[in-house]
Amino acid sequence: MLKVFYSGNGQMCNQILMQINVLASAYEYGYKVSYRDFRMYDGFVYCDEKLNGIITAKEKGNILLKAFAVFLIKTGIRLPHFVNASDEKAVSELLQSGKLLTENYYIYHWPFNDLTSLRKHAALIRNYFSPNEDMKKYISEKRRLYKQQGDDLIIGVHIRRKDYITWQNGAYYYNDQVYKKFMDMMYCQVKANAGSVKFLLFSDEKLDINSFNGGGYEVFIENGSAMQDFCMLANCDYLISPPSTFSGLASFLGNVSRFIIADKDDELTLERCHVWLMETDGWINPI
Repeated sequence: MLKVFYSGNGQMCNQILMQINVLASAYEYGYKVSYRDFRMYDGFVYCDEKLNGIITAKEKGNILLKAFAVFLIKTGIRLPHFVNASDEKAVSELLQSGKLLTENYYIYHWPFNDLTSLRKHAALIRNYFSPNEDMKKYISEKRRLYKQQGDDLIIGVHIRRKDYITWQNGAYYYNDQVYKKFMDMMYCQVKANAGSVKFLLFSDEKLDINSFNGGGYEVFIENGSAMQDFCMLANCDYLISPPSTFSGLASFLGNVSRFIIADKDDELTLERCHVWLMETDGWINPI
């Protein structure tokens, strides 16, 4: 059994990224998981008959175990049967050893990666993290509003600002003009085969829609909750975003191709749009 007792202090999608890798890995290798820091977010079903018997999940972890994990992380001390999830080599060796079928191992820190299993069992994971009935209703109403014809296209644009002004020294902090430029390029790529093109803007700060108008397409600003915006992104036809697990996981769970703005001077083409983690090797690069 794999016992997860602390997965770090990351935001929603960093937590989900670890969860989906742990679940896919457990299903692939046949071991069970006791997940004591499994944060659940209102909007998902968190249910699948193939996974229900594998995982025992509790949202709140033990405070003392968390403190112990922080101690191990800071000191770098390695103990038998305790594995730092960020040590990819140690995680891989543990999975290949088969010891999780007969012994208990404790995992802590972030992230736990098993992309091979995740890609293999993507459909299973997507079902477990599929929208619940209330969220399905919300998505259905939104799509009916924006997608009135079958060949209409909805393109989600994730504009991340607040923490990106300092993260990676602001490398992915883009102004409105940069996003508008990529919206224009996407429109040129898809307009020939679309009835109409609508861009939905999702941001963590207030936007001025006038900065994005005037491209031959319609623009709308979404102002839902974080989970509503996430699930709506997962139900667009294409995504445009900076490197981010928020739009990345929307791409993966919704099986939606995404263009990642890794450089403000880059060029957008449909050939460079990929489903995150399925068609990308880690953070950005295509397989």
